[in-house]
Amino acid sequence: MNARAPKATKTNEIDHYNRKHQFYNLIEKCRLKRNVIKKKRIVSMSKEHIVRWTNHLPLHAYDKPQWIPEIVNVVSLCNLEAMGDTRLPLNLYDIAKKCNGTFYAPQKFAAVQAGIDNPKSRILIFHTGRIVQTGTTSIMAARVAIMQTLKMLYRNTGMQFRATNFSIINIVGAVSLNTMFNCESFAYNHSDEVRFDPRNFVGLTWKPTKLGVPIIVEVYSTGRANIPGATREHLLYNSFAKLIPELLRYSSASSHKQEHDDRFQEVPENENLYNEIDSSLYMGQLGNLSTRI
Repeated sequence: MNARAPKATKTNEIDHYNRKHQFYNLIEKCRLKRNVIKKKRIVSMSKEHIVRWTNHLPLHAYDKPQWIPEIVNVVSLCNLEAMGDTRLPLNLYDIAKKCNGTFYAPQKFAAVQAGIDNPKSRILIFHTGRIVQTGTTSIMAARVAIMQTLKMLYRNTGMQFRATNFSIINIVGAVSLNTMFNCESFAYNHSDEVRFDPRNFVGLTWKPTKLGVPIIVEVYSTGRANIPGATREHLLYNSFAKLIPELLRYSSASSHKQEHDDRFQEVPENENLYNEIDSSLYMGQLGNLSTRI
């Protein structure tokens, strides 16, 4: 009996090695197949499939796609509500010591700065439970970044929180008019709404209060523009569409102004439609996340 035991053990080792080899081969085949399917999906993705996510946005007033602003930064706020044995105020020293990717210098700033990789953003955590999020490029990404922050706090410190009163305080857009812009002439004719000091700032800041839009436009002579001030996506697109004709008037592409004016007047704005869409997006499907992210 003792002489046969090694043969049985050797046979079991061979069978185990063969099964392990077959298992690894099967995993490699699945990976290759998945990569092929992923490449086919990317290649077969049409323009209609991409733009279908923008059906709720008021893009009809833009004559050229390059004039549509791109969201480059979203700043949001929320409050932390303690759960379980967690109590407020927060111990910022303990959070900075236990959480990776955090920075805390109370002599310079009274908040813990935390970096989130996916989505890429910067989080400010105050001892009162207030969180300020910045750096994301969409509203949903801002919510996800706050969720990642709550997850980081629970894993590293054991503190349980629920995010409440989520709100967007600023959406920053960026756009290029693909034309040169005459800052001096524009500032001279809009002196009551424009701040222009080329010795301190190369661009001009335009706050169009007469047109009743909530945004601010920072324009440079190269045609690049930054657009802060909006709190909703449709406000950003609607407001900047009203400002394009006046910007083109003082650019080297002023010939496009009349064409854009006609196009903007042909398609009437339906504010009720955008308000309904906005309320359904932010108060309906996403509203639950504002109380329980």
